[in-house]
Amino acid sequence: AVDLLRREAEVGSEVSHRHLVTILEANLSAKEKYLVMPRLDGVSIGQIIERAGHLSVRQSLWILRQVTEALDALHQNRWLHGDLKPDNIMFSSRGHATLIDLGFAMRFAEATITETRVTRGTFNFIAPETLTSAYGADQRSDIYSLGIAFYNMLTGQLPFHGNTPGELIEAHREQPLPDPRNTNHAIPTEVVRLLSRMTAKAPLRRPQSARGLVEELLPLELTAMKMDRTATKTITRPLSLFR
Repeated sequence: AVDLLRREAEVGSEVSHRHLVTILEANLSAKEKYLVMPRLDGVSIGQIIERAGHLSVRQSLWILRQVTEALDALHQNRWLHGDLKPDNIMFSSRGHATLIDLGFAMRFAEATITETRVTRGTFNFIAPETLTSAYGADQRSDIYSLGIAFYNMLTGQLPFHGNTPGELIEAHREQPLPDPRNTNHAIPTEVVRLLSRMTAKAPLRRPQSARGLVEELLPLELTAMKMDRTATKTITRPLSLFR
């Protein structure tokens, strides 16, 4: 537990972004160890999905773009998040998304050393290449996990299932992504295409950087906003379930 907190403090001392959790102060060498973060208003996206079902396309894109901006800040400083999932995204009543939980973060150099790398993260969202000894993880592994989280936001469901960790791992490696429109018919074709690329089995077929992904998301978000003129009024509606 102390190692996870120490990693949080290490990342927080190097990376700062409005959509990334802030580490205010830490002392993990003293007898009474502590780590100080701001108190975040709101609930996790995982809680919203659990209570309200899937989010709208506009909501999902808005949240995804904010988180991708935080991810870009991490990657620019040569850190991987390592555990991207809806439970690690806080969403405030003002519509502000914050990426949290940096305990599994890895430096780029650590993630590519396959001989000593420990598999970390949540198997429901983990990239296929992190589960093999042949390839190392990189920033595209975070993009894959974010794509699975995006699918979860759009549909309220997980794309892959297994009765054992081994079955779940095999599903990530071999099974095609189910069409999210089978659950949510409102998803535009352009969004499905981007989602399919984010969750491609081969890293070379995914968006190659978080910064590039942000540039792809902005026009999709603008189009969704125009199609849903009530989006700015309804974006926080799921939060009413927690009041």
